[in-house]
Amino acid sequence: TTLLWWLREELHLTGQKIGCGELGCGACSTIEIIGSERRAINACGRLLVACDGGCFITVEGLGSAKNGFSVEQLALADNNGSQCGYCSSGWVVAMHAIKRKKLKGADLEKAFDGNICRCTGYAPIIKAIKQLQDIE
Repeated sequence: TTLLWWLREELHLTGQKIGCGELGCGACSTIEIIGSERRAINACGRLLVACDGGCFITVEGLGSAKNGFSVEQLALADNNGSQCGYCSSGWVVAMHAIKRKKLKGADLEKAFDGNICRCTGYAPIIKAIKQLQDIE
């Protein structure tokens, strides 16, 4: 059993999507907290047994319509970085995980190598990421 399956089927946290199932698209991204570091992981490839004692944040934990949207969610929406929305949660989680690193240029874009969007195109997503880096 994977972390993704457990989040979706047992906890009913369905923000993380089932994309490729092979660690390649980022739709299943979830934040793992280790010490003070937050990093995006692919929940489809993380065995649940390896998560024992771990601390994780899903996209639902970052923000919602009911509790207020996160700065990452707002930046993606404000820059039209979502079309069908399937990949959006993965982008939001990845944005949250790297925002404290203050990356620029090619390093910033490389940090998102594991995220794929098949609809929007990357220009508005990258614009949202760069906007977030400027406001934090």
